[in-house]
Amino acid sequence: MPEQQRKEIPSLEVVKKERERLLKQKQNIRTILNVAGLLIVVAAVSIIISTRFLPVIKVSGSSMEPTLQQDEILIFAKKGKIQSGDIIAFYYQNKILIKRVIGVPGDYIEIQDVGKVMVNGQVIEEPYVADFSVGECDIDFPYQVPEGKYFVLGDNRAVSMDSRNSTIGCVSEEQVLGEALIKMFPFEKID
Repeated sequence: MPEQQRKEIPSLEVVKKERERLLKQKQNIRTILNVAGLLIVVAAVSIIISTRFLPVIKVSGSSMEPTLQQDEILIFAKKGKIQSGDIIAFYYQNKILIKRVIGVPGDYIEIQDVGKVMVNGQVIEEPYVADFSVGECDIDFPYQVPEGKYFVLGDNRAVSMDSRNSTIGCVSEEQVLGEALIKMFPFEKID
């Protein structure tokens, strides 16, 4: 056999090092696949939690000013009982709106000419409202909140489209996404 065709048999030490290198490479690939699988599971669980239990919503528009500003990010939580004063997110025509609950089922709502709101015959204190306004209102007062529904208003009454307008009307329990739990962004405004 000519010299060029003869291959040298590797030493035991070289074979051992190559075997270790291949095992290490196999372990690295397995680790990468495990980490990728874990990240996919964490992402899926995060999506389920954020859409089902703790929705994260970005404020769009000025209907909740001065309480909520454009581009603030809030976390909402599903809770058992919604009360007057709670800020809720709800579905309306493939959109998510954020408003404040003013009346719960059975409450009688009236809005005076100056924009002050009365619930069950008493004017409610609303320190979160900068300018009182009747706004776009086409319902008759006194208005009784139907069973299983909530009467909601935006804090910026002059521009808010809410339960005062029959187009939106009262919000049903099925529409409610959750109650505002915490402001997440901007960070200096975290509550």
